[in-house]
Amino acid sequence: MARFGDESAPSTVDSGDGDLERGGDGQDAAAAAAAGLTASMKQAKAQRARTMALYNPVPHRQNCLTVNRSLFIFAEDNIIRKYAKRIIECTFLNFTAFTPFEYMILATITANCVVLALEQHLPGEDKTPMAKRLEKTEPYFIGIFCFEAGIKLVALGFVFHKGSYLRNGWNVMDFIVVLSGILATAGAHMNIPVDLRTLRAVRVLRPLKLVSGIPSLQIVLKSIMKAMIPLLQIGLLLFFAILMFAIIGLEFYSGKLHHTCLASFDILGTIHTHLNSLFLF
Repeated sequence: MARFGDESAPSTVDSGDGDLERGGDGQDAAAAAAAGLTASMKQAKAQRARTMALYNPVPHRQNCLTVNRSLFIFAEDNIIRKYAKRIIECTFLNFTAFTPFEYMILATITANCVVLALEQHLPGEDKTPMAKRLEKTEPYFIGIFCFEAGIKLVALGFVFHKGSYLRNGWNVMDFIVVLSGILATAGAHMNIPVDLRTLRAVRVLRPLKLVSGIPSLQIVLKSIMKAMIPLLQIGLLLFFAILMFAIIGLEFYSGKLHHTCLASFDILGTIHTHLNSLFLF
């Protein structure tokens, strides 16, 4: 009996240790499962938050500088702004890439370039009759360009929000041309102490408005401007080469032709004698 009890006691202890080990493994598995469930719940919540932010964004408070209002007045659903966009964006029967509004502006720019080419400038601010007649067309061109800028300002906005009028570099050039034309015309017809007629020189930029209306010409002009930096280096090389040859020629021929173009006194005396003899007879 004692031997049987001695043998059975260790077996009982061993079974208890096995139960304890199995219990520990079960607790570890449960903890791992709980951790995995927590991680999956966090991922699901994060995904739900991203989805809610995408389809139901939180509205941000906007001020007068960030809200998309043209000239702080016309909202996107304003009927005036809608019609202005329709004027500058509506194509004719979807046959051409340009709108009738753009065709009108391009024709005006072409006519203005012809007028500028036909002008004749005389000394003392004198003008020919043709130049006086051509000068009378200036307010009409200024009015058409102001109409173009005004329509685009109403449709696109001025400068504060994305896609506005002055966010485009070509529109900035157009705005400068229009503003200088208005100031020059006002200076010519009003008694202003400052002479604004010098701003008429900015009219030479008006042919560039033709480039701003044709996208293909914009690409060509941008390519030329980007190529100017390498060409500038080549120009500097040519300048130094010409300067070097100029210095060499100056050293070789310095003083060699000093008396070549001066008249001789003997020749002048002979001519004077012959003229006196002719007049005496």
